[in-house]
Amino acid sequence: MIRAKVKSIDVKDGVSLVVFNANNTHLVMLSLENIALKIDQDVMLNAKSSDVFVAKSSIKNSSINNELKCKITNIRFGEILSVLSLDFDGEILQSMITTRSALTLNLKQDDEIFVYIKSTSLYISEIL
Repeated sequence: MIRAKVKSIDVKDGVSLVVFNANNTHLVMLSLENIALKIDQDVMLNAKSSDVFVAKSSIKNSSINNELKCKITNIRFGEILSVLSLDFDGEILQSMITTRSALTLNLKQDDEIFVYIKSTSLYISEIL
């Protein structure tokens, strides 16, 4: 989970676009639900581990709004799936990827990688 602060909220036609600040990084969440949030409110953000993807280098010119620089703290290799534990400035999240992808990328513990989360995959797990 990632602790973040609400920076802006735009609502139009039942769709909410919320921008957060987490460790000096902007994160964007798109929601079809009404959200009772206020500017500068603290929240805990999360995403399903299967919706968190990784890259060895930054992806430019894409529709993904949320890029986090993370360190791999642990990798559990399975026959088909591998689970990466990721440290984003002290905040921990997980990514579930195919073992084939983990091996192709030659991912190892302590690697610095880029983590991507679509704005529709980010959600508020707790309002603080």
